[in-house]
Amino acid sequence: MPLWVNRADEVIHLQEIEMTNYRILAIVLLVVGMILLFFAYQSSQSLGDQVTEAVTGRFTDSTLWFLVLGAASAAAGVGLLLFGKSTSN
Repeated sequence: MPLWVNRADEVIHLQEIEMTNYRILAIVLLVVGMILLFFAYQSSQSLGDQVTEAVTGRFTDSTLWFLVLGAASAAAGVGLLLFGKSTSN
């Protein structure tokens, strides 16, 4: 190992680590969003939610929160994957 340190190599290495962190965060957000959307679907198919929707025309609060948070999380994950930081300068 050389005694000198090349600053350009250090910067590139740090950018690669930062890019990896963004991709991991994006994938986690996407997976969490998909899980929440699955829970929203399952909740909307329950008997209680079906009755509430038939009477009021709306989903229950918990189902609505699953839908909103799942969609927001999935959208944030996709957005980060597509438009997140890139390593090219």
